[in-house]
Amino acid sequence: MSLAASLINMAVPIGSAIGFATTAIWFNGEDIDHRESLHGLIYVQNVILTFLFVFLMLFLREKPSQPPSAVALEPVPKRDICDAISKLRGNSNYVVILMIFSVIYGIYVSLGNLVSLLFTPFGLDSTQIATMSILMLATGIFTTIIFGAWLDKTHKFKTSMIVLSALSGVMILILCFYAIPNAENYAMLLTISFISGLILLPLIPTCVTLS
Repeated sequence: MSLAASLINMAVPIGSAIGFATTAIWFNGEDIDHRESLHGLIYVQNVILTFLFVFLMLFLREKPSQPPSAVALEPVPKRDICDAISKLRGNSNYVVILMIFSVIYGIYVSLGNLVSLLFTPFGLDSTQIATMSILMLATGIFTTIIFGAWLDKTHKFKTSMIVLSALSGVMILILCFYAIPNAENYAMLLTISFISGLILLPLIPTCVTLS
């Protein structure tokens, strides 16, 4: 289950890595026409998206030949949405997990959107920023798959959450108080990106599986 959740959640970082890579290719160099490069980037990304969508529609079945579990054979009960929300509000464990996961995932998404704004003032170009992001995502994808297989064997979800959350907090402090003020040291930034990928990305599928 944990490995399956890890593989499913890898769609977002893999897509982000492809986006960073295409951005680095189209905005590489100093003497470029940003308007023309932006048009080319949008065109290529839409071609990739269209191809993947058509490929998915050609091979996606309406439903699997074998149900994934006995629960899938049971009819889905009809519930009023207001009644369902009321029951969820009474489940304090669900509310706490929802809030924690929302904050963690929000930090992950916002960091990806702001990475260019954070490091551009320090003289890093789009290719260097994209390389940092791809490195973090690539190491995170590999670690998440290994971590998901490990969770399937050990089921130490709470311990994993505590350790990964603590390490993520440490990495954020290092990023804010050391990496950004010393952003001229590009080798140091690549090292921090590598370590951040190892720590931050496995936290998301761990939260999903724990829930």
